[in-house]
Amino acid sequence: MEPVIIPGENAGGNRTCDEVAAYFGSPGFDFTTGKFDYNGGFSGAFPEGFTIETDGTNVSWSFIPPPGFCLKSIAFIVKGSIGANVYNYGPGIYEDYGFTSPENASGDAACLRNLRVCYTLRECVVEEEKCYQEETAWASGSRYVARGNWATYASFPWLQRQPYEFRNNIIVAKLF
Repeated sequence: MEPVIIPGENAGGNRTCDEVAAYFGSPGFDFTTGKFDYNGGFSGAFPEGFTIETDGTNVSWSFIPPPGFCLKSIAFIVKGSIGANVYNYGPGIYEDYGFTSPENASGDAACLRNLRVCYTLRECVVEEEKCYQEETAWASGSRYVARGNWATYASFPWLQRQPYEFRNNIIVAKLF
Protein backbone atom coordinates (compact mmCIF):
# COMPACT_ATOMS: atom_id res chain seq x y z
CA MET A 1 0.00 0.00 0.00
CA GLU A 2 1.43 3.34 -1.02
CA PRO A 3 0.89 6.14 1.51
CA VAL A 4 -0.61 9.51 0.67
CA ILE A 5 0.18 12.80 2.36
CA ILE A 6 -3.04 14.79 2.33
CA PRO A 7 -3.63 18.48 2.97
CA GLY A 8 -5.28 19.48 6.22
CA GLU A 9 -6.00 22.26 8.67
CA ASN A 10 -3.21 21.38 11.11
CA ALA A 11 0.21 22.61 9.96
CA GLY A 12 1.87 20.01 12.21
CA GLY A 13 0.57 17.14 10.10
CA ASN A 14 -2.15 15.75 12.34
CA ARG A 15 -5.08 14.76 10.13
CA THR A 16 -8.65 13.88 11.05
CA CYS A 17 -10.86 11.08 9.80
CA ASP A 18 -13.13 13.69 8.18
CA GLU A 19 -10.16 15.10 6.22
CA VAL A 20 -9.22 11.58 5.06
CA ALA A 21 -12.80 10.82 3.97
CA ALA A 22 -13.08 14.13 2.10
CA TYR A 23 -9.75 13.58 0.33
CA PHE A 24 -10.70 10.09 -0.87
CA GLY A 25 -14.29 11.09 -1.71
CA SER A 26 -15.93 8.72 0.74
CA PRO A 27 -19.01 9.53 2.82
CA GLY A 28 -17.04 9.34 6.06
CA PHE A 29 -16.07 6.81 8.67
CA ASP A 30 -18.41 5.48 11.33
CA PHE A 31 -15.69 4.84 13.93
CA THR A 32 -12.34 6.22 15.03
CA THR A 33 -9.88 5.10 17.64
CA GLY A 34 -9.02 8.69 18.34
CA LYS A 35 -5.42 9.86 18.29
CA PHE A 36 -3.03 7.70 20.30
CA ASP A 37 0.34 9.31 21.01
CA TYR A 38 3.37 7.05 20.87
CA ASN A 39 6.36 7.34 23.19
CA GLY A 40 7.71 3.82 23.54
CA GLY A 41 4.10 2.66 23.85
CA PHE A 42 0.68 3.92 22.83
CA SER A 43 -1.15 6.33 25.13
CA GLY A 44 -4.33 4.24 25.08
CA ALA A 45 -5.79 0.86 24.24
CA PHE A 46 -7.11 0.18 20.77
CA PRO A 47 -10.68 -1.14 20.47
CA GLU A 48 -11.36 -4.85 20.74
CA GLY A 49 -10.37 -6.73 17.59
CA PHE A 50 -7.39 -4.53 16.76
CA THR A 51 -3.79 -5.70 17.08
CA ILE A 52 -1.33 -2.90 16.36
CA GLU A 53 2.41 -3.29 16.81
CA THR A 54 5.35 -0.99 16.14
CA ASP A 55 9.07 -0.77 16.69
CA GLY A 56 8.73 3.03 16.83
CA THR A 57 9.04 3.39 13.05
CA ASN A 58 7.34 0.50 11.24
CA VAL A 59 3.72 -0.30 12.04
CA SER A 60 1.79 -3.53 11.51
CA TRP A 61 -1.88 -4.13 12.14
CA SER A 62 -4.62 -6.72 12.00
CA PHE A 63 -8.32 -6.56 12.76
CA ILE A 64 -10.89 -9.20 13.61
CA PRO A 65 -14.36 -7.63 13.32
CA PRO A 66 -17.23 -8.49 15.65
CA PRO A 67 -19.33 -11.49 14.59
CA GLY A 68 -21.65 -10.66 11.69
CA PHE A 69 -19.60 -7.66 10.54
CA CYS A 70 -16.93 -7.03 7.90
CA LEU A 71 -14.71 -4.05 7.24
CA LYS A 72 -16.14 -1.72 4.64
CA SER A 73 -13.16 0.65 4.78
CA ILE A 74 -10.27 1.47 7.07
CA ALA A 75 -7.62 4.19 7.07
CA PHE A 76 -4.53 4.74 9.21
CA ILE A 77 -3.09 8.19 9.86
CA VAL A 78 0.56 7.65 10.79
CA LYS A 79 2.12 10.85 12.17
CA GLY A 80 5.82 11.52 12.56
CA SER A 81 7.86 14.73 12.54
CA ILE A 82 5.74 17.42 10.81
CA GLY A 83 3.75 15.17 8.47
CA ALA A 84 1.45 12.17 8.37
CA ASN A 85 1.15 9.31 5.91
CA VAL A 86 -2.37 8.10 5.25
CA TYR A 87 -2.94 4.46 4.33
CA ASN A 88 -6.46 3.98 3.00
CA TYR A 89 -7.84 0.46 2.46
CA GLY A 90 -11.03 -0.75 0.86
CA PRO A 91 -13.14 -3.74 1.87
CA GLY A 92 -11.65 -7.13 2.55
CA ILE A 93 -8.26 -6.00 3.90
CA TYR A 94 -7.78 -7.10 7.49
CA GLU A 95 -4.02 -6.77 7.97
CA ASP A 96 -0.87 -5.12 6.69
CA TYR A 97 2.63 -4.43 7.87
CA GLY A 98 5.61 -2.19 7.27
CA PHE A 99 3.92 1.15 6.96
CA THR A 100 5.61 4.24 8.37
CA SER A 101 5.32 7.95 8.95
CA PRO A 102 6.70 10.28 6.23
CA GLU A 103 10.42 10.66 5.60
CA ASN A 104 12.27 13.23 7.64
CA ALA A 105 15.05 15.55 6.41
CA SER A 106 17.61 12.70 6.50
CA GLY A 107 15.50 10.62 4.09
CA ASP A 108 14.50 8.01 6.68
CA ALA A 109 11.04 7.41 8.05
CA ALA A 110 10.41 9.75 10.97
CA CYS A 111 9.84 8.23 14.39
CA LEU A 112 6.20 7.52 15.09
CA ARG A 113 4.52 10.36 17.04
CA ASN A 114 0.90 9.25 16.96
CA LEU A 115 -1.55 6.97 15.19
CA ARG A 116 -5.25 7.30 14.40
CA VAL A 117 -7.49 4.62 12.87
CA CYS A 118 -10.68 5.48 10.99
CA TYR A 119 -13.01 2.66 9.95
CA THR A 120 -16.48 1.63 8.89
CA LEU A 121 -18.08 -1.76 9.43
CA ARG A 122 -20.86 -3.32 7.43
CA GLU A 123 -23.09 -6.27 8.17
CA CYS A 124 -22.00 -9.36 6.34
CA VAL A 125 -23.25 -12.86 5.99
CA VAL A 126 -20.66 -15.54 6.38
CA GLU A 127 -21.63 -18.45 4.17
CA GLU A 128 -21.38 -21.81 5.80
CA GLU A 129 -18.91 -24.11 4.13
CA LYS A 130 -20.74 -26.82 2.22
CA CYS A 131 -20.22 -30.32 3.54
CA TYR A 132 -19.97 -33.06 0.94
CA GLN A 133 -19.45 -35.83 3.48
CA GLU A 134 -22.74 -37.52 2.59
CA GLU A 135 -22.24 -37.10 -1.18
CA THR A 136 -21.24 -40.10 -3.29
CA ALA A 137 -20.32 -40.43 -6.96
CA TRP A 138 -20.32 -43.77 -8.78
CA ALA A 139 -18.64 -44.89 -11.97
CA SER A 140 -17.74 -48.17 -13.61
CA GLY A 141 -14.27 -49.59 -14.04
CA SER A 142 -11.21 -49.92 -11.88
CA ARG A 143 -10.63 -47.07 -9.46
CA TYR A 144 -6.83 -47.25 -9.58
CA VAL A 145 -4.45 -46.78 -12.45
CA ALA A 146 -1.11 -48.57 -12.63
CA ARG A 147 0.80 -45.65 -11.04
CA GLY A 148 -1.36 -45.81 -7.92
CA ASN A 149 -3.07 -42.47 -8.51
CA TRP A 150 -6.79 -42.19 -7.93
CA ALA A 151 -8.87 -42.31 -11.09
CA THR A 152 -12.48 -43.09 -11.92
CA TYR A 153 -13.67 -44.33 -15.29
CA ALA A 154 -17.12 -44.05 -16.79
CA SER A 155 -18.52 -45.58 -19.93
CA PHE A 156 -19.67 -43.14 -22.63
CA PRO A 157 -20.80 -45.19 -25.67
CA TRP A 158 -21.52 -42.04 -27.71
CA LEU A 159 -17.89 -41.02 -27.32
CA GLN A 160 -16.67 -44.25 -28.89
CA ARG A 161 -18.35 -43.20 -32.17
CA GLN A 162 -16.19 -40.06 -32.31
CA PRO A 163 -12.72 -39.98 -33.95
CA TYR A 164 -10.80 -41.02 -30.79
CA GLU A 165 -8.38 -43.85 -30.15
CA PHE A 166 -9.15 -45.90 -27.04
CA ARG A 167 -7.06 -48.30 -24.97
CA ASN A 168 -8.75 -50.04 -22.03
CA ASN A 169 -11.66 -47.56 -22.15
CA ILE A 170 -9.26 -44.58 -21.89
CA ILE A 171 -8.99 -41.88 -24.57
CA VAL A 172 -5.34 -41.78 -25.62
CA ALA A 173 -5.51 -39.67 -28.80
CA LYS A 174 -7.87 -37.76 -31.04
CA LEU A 175 -7.69 -38.94 -34.63
CA PHE A 176 -7.76 -36.20 -37.23
